[in-house]
Amino acid sequence: MKESLSNRVAFLRLRITRIVMPWRRVDRLASRVAVLESNVVYLAHENQRLIGHLKFYAVQLKELGERLNDQTVKQSPSFEPSNN
Repeated sequence: MKESLSNRVAFLRLRITRIVMPWRRVDRLASRVAVLESNVVYLAHENQRLIGHLKFYAVQLKELGERLNDQTVKQSPSFEPSNN
């Protein structure tokens, strides 16, 4: 009877381990997925922030180019035909 009981306990432990261990793995995977999810959200916000900076600098560069072009046109000698 004692041997049978210890066999039964061993069997139940094995059974519990087989049932509980996958859930622990699932919990670990779920927490990893949650971390990855928060990283993706963070990176999406960073991406939007950087896109905003790029748009700002694009406007600044365009305005600078227009001013430089205007200065170049003003400084270049204008062509005046000579009346000889």
